[in-house]
Amino acid sequence: MLRALLVDDELPACKTLKWLLEENIPEVTVFGFAHSAVEARQILSREKIDLLFLDISMPGESGFELLTSLKDQPYFVIFVTAHDEFAIKAFKTDALDYLLKPIDADELKFAVCKVT
Repeated sequence: MLRALLVDDELPACKTLKWLLEENIPEVTVFGFAHSAVEARQILSREKIDLLFLDISMPGESGFELLTSLKDQPYFVIFVTAHDEFAIKAFKTDALDYLLKPIDADELKFAVCKVT
């Protein structure tokens, strides 16, 4: 089982992604949601997370700023965003994949397969 943290400032986006994961990828357990980089950092400092689904555009710090602040990431990162213009930058951060909203279930499965 992979423990996932969903980081997105939009609660409906988190709920949709959680539902897609539960329906299509049972080997991923959604540990929880973080609605900001600050909240994500707090959770990541105290919980073991294997997989981080990360939005880019959030109030305060962006997903990229969050990743920059994290040292020695012991988890895999899949960006989930509505912005296609950041894909190259995302892959330069060693992200596993870059999914555009609305998320396609087959693309989600393919992205998660890169972890297992």
